[in-house]
Order: sequence, then C-alpha cells, then structure tokens
Amino acid sequence: MNARRKLDLVLFAAAAVALLAIGCALAMRGAQGLSGWPLALHVGAKWLLLGATVWTASHNAAALGRKSQIGRAWFLFGLGVGAYLVGELGEAFYQFALGILNPFPSLLDVFYVAGYPLLIASLLGFLRAYDKAGYSMGAPKGSAILAGGLLVAGVAAVWPVLSPVVSQPGPILERALAAAYPLLDVALLVAVALLLRGTRQFGGGHVWEIWALVLAGLGVMIAGDIRYAYFAAGGSQHVDPMSEAAFLIAYLLLARGALKQRELIEA
Repeated sequence: MNARRKLDLVLFAAAAVALLAIGCALAMRGAQGLSGWPLALHVGAKWLLLGATVWTASHNAAALGRKSQIGRAWFLFGLGVGAYLVGELGEAFYQFALGILNPFPSLLDVFYVAGYPLLIASLLGFLRAYDKAGYSMGAPKGSAILAGGLLVAGVAAVWPVLSPVVSQPGPILERALAAAYPLLDVALLVAVALLLRGTRQFGGGHVWEIWALVLAGLGVMIAGDIRYAYFAAGGSQHVDPMSEAAFLIAYLLLARGALKQRELIEA
C-alpha cells in the first residue's frame, strides 16, 4: 500500500470517527450541541482533513508549475482552504482554552472571509486553464444566464437571514459581516456551478472524479454554512452538530479531490 493510499484511509477513518462522535453527542445531548470529547474528536478530524488538503494542493501546484494557470489555481485553492484551517484553529482556542464560543466579530473573521475570494479565484482560474488548453467551458452567454439566475435564487434563499441584518440596528461591522457571509456563499456557489458546467464534458474520466469530489465538497460546505447562518440567526449559543457534520463531510471531499489530482499527476 503506497503512502497516498494510506493517507486516504487515514482521512476516511478520521472522518468516520468524528461523525460517530457527532452521533454520540446528538444521542447524549440532543439539541444542546457538541462539547467535551465529541467536540475534541471532531475538531481534530477537521484539522487533519484541512491540513491534508492544504498540503496536497500545494504539492499539486508545485508539480504542475506555479507559473502555469492551473498551478496558480491549485495554489490559490490551497491558500483558501488554509484560511479556513487558521479559522478552525482559532475557534478551538476559544472553545478549549477559554471555554467559550468565539466572539462575533473577531480576528477569525478575517481568515474566514479571506477564504471565499481565494476559493472563487481558484475556481475561475481552473476555468481559464481548461479553456486555454482547448476545452470549451461553455458559451459566455450561457454562463452569464446561469450566474445571474443563481445569484437571484441564492439571494432569495438567504434573504430570511439577510433581512433582519439589514433592517435592525446594530454595530456596522457586525451587520456588515453578518450580511457578507451568506452573500459570499452565494458568490462561491455561482463559481462552483460555472466550473461544474464546464467540467461535465470530462464525465466518467479521472479529471471528472477530481471535480466531482471538489465541487461536491464546496457545495456541502456552502449548505453547512447557510444552515449555520439560519441556526445562529435564532440566537443559539452552542456548536450546532448538523452544521459541523456538513463541514466535516465537505472537508473530506475536498481532501480526496486534491488527492485525486495528485494521483493523476503521478500516474
């Protein structure tokens, strides 16, 4: 068994153990959220999955050439995921060292917000790389219609979260950040849809396996983030198990997608 296969199994095992811990937390505490050893196992698994993704994306960028379009895209992808890793590390400091949920807003929001444009830029970079290589990523008119439709539908979907933020008084920074997160999720969803539209032509091949995993991971992450936005809007003050389960699955898919690209490079 090669090192890549061993890492793949470790990531699966870590995610399975963490999901089992979430299930135990739900059975023991119900809607009271994650805490104690289930939270510790879950946080450790997220660190492992995100760290593996950053490391593998950086390896892919170096192997493909960081001066090439696709190499730069993988580098940006690794930076985007790395920003989330820093945010997760910071959250753990609040949860385990200080025994509280991280305040909002906080320094951690700098990293979480920065992750979005980095990931969006990476996805658009992949689109340009494939287009430059001669693969049609879709007609501009069709892409514009798709992007516009998703923007409208996305804003409508998150409006129940945005509406109180816009209408109620409060500190401007807090209101701006609260509105920014769901809007950034919508923007990331548009980039995911555009790349999905273009990479469908690779259906059934190794390249499609990469993007099926990466784009599914981003889609699940967006769903978890929107779920958390609704959850937080209700005023709950604990770690939501369902949102965290979605993030865990998303991070596993992202790590496996990056590993699939590495496998293709080394084949």
